Amino acid sequence: MNQVSNARRNLALYPWYVGAVSFFAWMPVFFLFFLSKVAFDEVLLLGSVYYLGVVFFEVPSGYFSDRFGRRRTLVYAASSLALAYAVFVLASTFWQFVIAQLLLALGLALNSGTDTSFHLANLKALDLVKEYSSREARISSVTFASTALAALCGGGLASVELVYPYVLSGAAGCLALAVTLAFKPVLETDEPSSMNIKESVRLSLAETRNAPLGWLFFAFVVATIVNHIPYEFYQAYLSELEPSHFADGMTPLMAGVHMALVMLVAVPFARLSGSLAERLGLKKVILVSIAAQLLLVGLMAFLENWLVVFFLLLRSVPRALQDAPLRAAVAPRLSSEIRVTYLSLQSLAGRLGFAALLAVFSLPYFEGLAQVLEAALFCGIVLLAILATRASKVSV
Repeated sequence: MNQVSNARRNLALYPWYVGAVSFFAWMPVFFLFFLSKVAFDEVLLLGSVYYLGVVFFEVPSGYFSDRFGRRRTLVYAASSLALAYAVFVLASTFWQFVIAQLLLALGLALNSGTDTSFHLANLKALDLVKEYSSREARISSVTFASTALAALCGGGLASVELVYPYVLSGAAGCLALAVTLAFKPVLETDEPSSMNIKESVRLSLAETRNAPLGWLFFAFVVATIVNHIPYEFYQAYLSELEPSHFADGMTPLMAGVHMALVMLVAVPFARLSGSLAERLGLKKVILVSIAAQLLLVGLMAFLENWLVVFFLLLRSVPRALQDAPLRAAVAPRLSSEIRVTYLSLQSLAGRLGFAALLAVFSLPYFEGLAQVLEAALFCGIVLLAILATRASKVSV
């Protein structure tokens, strides 16, 4: 009975945790904030510190979750985020910002995969696993809505003082921490795994040889790579359209409004993603959403027109259609002993795949944005073709 009441309490609190963790008020203005504190080359280094931190923490944090339990890991994730935002607010030197960036990377890595595994475990305790897909879709819509609201608030506050968005995100981080401390133990979420990290990684990688999981793993990697392309090159595309308007970058309010619109457009698609995957089939939803994102990349590559900027407001829609159905297809197929380690490896593979693509595009052979986008489109089409070919051989 205790398990049932604990699971019900956790499921009632869980959307508040997700909303608080996703409240990235700083996201539209972090570059401007860093630039107001440190030199330009140090701003670029801080970006590298964050991405290296995520890569370094991704798999160990997944193993930690499998080894020591979901609830404890979420407490540490929220603590890291709250502490990171406090350091951002107080920091004045480059090395203080390095510490903040590493704490931010650690918090997000600890949360990655653990959140959805915690959700699944509580649904299992109530014998509601069949609702996992639809509930994950609702949770995904909460994520997009929270990020949209945070962007709008952050852009407005940054117009007054650039540090205020970090103060607001810090308050959200404290809320997330309070929620995690209110979570109650549920059997699977706090059952420790007895394996060492090498064994956990080995078994996780072995799962990719299982036909459905192997295809889903590759689908996640391809989707991650393709979804990153319009995000990475959006600002450069705007500069190509109107250099004089964007030479100094967007104002904080403009950046916040734009990001809020991108996220808001995705909310209804995220909410419907589970039912669409059930009705049309997961493979079809994944393949069509990747193709739609590649269509946006194609528009960027071959057209210099403000109408393309309007269509680019849709660039979060493919991810909104993919996130919840992919999690719902993958997580229940995995043993709880390796679930988050596997999800962390999957996330790491997607990040490294896109990083490799950027490394190729940095070669002297590529001249200008259009050529880079054309190459990115070609790579995306090849990956999609491979994914589609393999789709006919698996049942998911």
